[in-house]
Amino acid sequence: MLTTIIPELNKLHGRMEGFNLEPLLWETDSYPALGIDAQDVINRQLADYDIFLGIMSTRFGSPTHRGGSGTEEEFDRALGRYFSDPNDLRILFYFRNTMVRLYDLDIEQAWRVREFRARIQCQGLLVGEYDTPGEFRSKVQKDLLLTVRDLLRPDANRRPPTPRPAPAAIRADYGAWTAVTRIGVAPQGASYKQRVFVKSCG
Repeated sequence: MLTTIIPELNKLHGRMEGFNLEPLLWETDSYPALGIDAQDVINRQLADYDIFLGIMSTRFGSPTHRGGSGTEEEFDRALGRYFSDPNDLRILFYFRNTMVRLYDLDIEQAWRVREFRARIQCQGLLVGEYDTPGEFRSKVQKDLLLTVRDLLRPDANRRPPTPRPAPAAIRADYGAWTAVTRIGVAPQGASYKQRVFVKSCG
């Protein structure tokens, strides 16, 4: 769906406001190469972006050598870039919250999705939530446009945010489900870029 959302934004707003969004998707922008594993190849080939856009539904994904899933690994790499320079990157993440049939649900995968969501919220990320594809389209169109406008503001990088100290542990309680993170917490940042790239890890 991003492949239709982004051209629409470029056409409706990009020409007038001076930006051009270029989607970077592993399905279309990666190519065969040798690495430690497939995810390592994707990481190296699709490393140049200014906005990280993650999407997750009921499946968390398969483990890699460096993360619980490819999505988690890509998010952690983006978060590492953010901690190195808060003005270097923006992170957007969306979770689909929809009705599912009990016997179609992989309980372990759903548990890991909720655990991951709790973890990144504890790290200071305000996540988006959607139910239907139409709701996703409208939210992402709005959020991407606001993010790009913020990136292009002349004063966007004059006041870098001050990272908050990392707590020893943060616990998120969801009734019977509990998630714990020991990762540091920091707010979002922004920086001026002439070209803006979007990466989807959904």
